[in-house]
Amino acid sequence: MAVCLCSAKLIAAFFLLSAIPFAYLISLELSPPTTHVLHYHSSGFLRECAKWDAPGRRFLVSFLEGGVGQVLVPDDRSPAVLEEATVVKDADLAGNASLGLAVDGARGRLLVAVADVIGNRYSAVAAYDLSTWKRAFLTQLSGPSKRERERERERLLSELNHFFDADIDISFFFFFFAVAWYVVCIYYIGLIDIIISKKSTHRFIFPCYGKR
Repeated sequence: MAVCLCSAKLIAAFFLLSAIPFAYLISLELSPPTTHVLHYHSSGFLRECAKWDAPGRRFLVSFLEGGVGQVLVPDDRSPAVLEEATVVKDADLAGNASLGLAVDGARGRLLVAVADVIGNRYSAVAAYDLSTWKRAFLTQLSGPSKRERERERERLLSELNHFFDADIDISFFFFFFAVAWYVVCIYYIGLIDIIISKKSTHRFIFPCYGKR
């Protein structure tokens, strides 16, 4: 079965088929935008959500790897490419993704939806002060306690070490290569930028910007 999955014809067909969405993404990225676009550099690759904080003149961005960043927008919009700065990195929520955001301007806080996107074993809502970034509260919605999560993480690490010590079928490497290839196809622009400048480039498409 492993030999069949890794045959030369199958690999060649895979590359040919994957070239179609890759070419489409290139055409989309190279085409001029129809709305106002703000580009910014970030230290990560995957950004889940962004909200505009008008009083602070900044975008607040959630990280799929966990945490929240801010992208300050100056009045004169002088930099061609803005910079992202990490403002929240909660150790109690390590291993979970920061997903949806909501700016609660009346209370001066940011609400963050947190979840385990891979195992679907934990979810919570956290609130942080918009000026000091101290956590106001953390409400767990589902999942085990912190001690149980640590025990589960240790068990998974032990199983992973045992897995890599054993013989791995070659089809596993082919599957991993296929997934990695599609990730490169989807995020190739950020990948090229990481190689050149050690940073990832993202952008905001914000039609209403400049009218407020």
